Amino acid sequence: MNIEPRFVTYIVSSFAGYWLAFVGAAILVSIFDSEMVLALIPILFFSLFIAVGVTLVSSIVGYPTFRYVFKKLKLSAISKLFIAGAGSCVVSVLGFALLFNYFIHGVSDIDSIIQTSIGILTFCVLVVPCSALVYWMIER
Repeated sequence: MNIEPRFVTYIVSSFAGYWLAFVGAAILVSIFDSEMVLALIPILFFSLFIAVGVTLVSSIVGYPTFRYVFKKLKLSAISKLFIAGAGSCVVSVLGFALLFNYFIHGVSDIDSIIQTSIGILTFCVLVVPCSALVYWMIER
């Protein structure tokens, strides 16, 4: 199996990984409390804004990071996808957090940049495996 880093597949897997992670989180939440699923609807729309922003930043700085790490690793294809995806996610989220906080109220407050980054990176724990799975499914 020959999996290569491709820009279009990277972007598609980013969006698809986000949707899979959100649906998985919604199903998990509905198991514990069905009324919480209604509360997730506004979060879906706000997080879609975040996902679009992260994907835009990811297309500029995340994909080169993904491609570089992917080509440097000498592991199995799925391991390379997870590690390169995680590295790309961290770079993209930090870039998005800087831009988001700059456009909202300036970069002077480092605490808000850290809080934004941690909040988005927490969700990336679900998104990266889903994105890697989608990337693998498209490329195999």
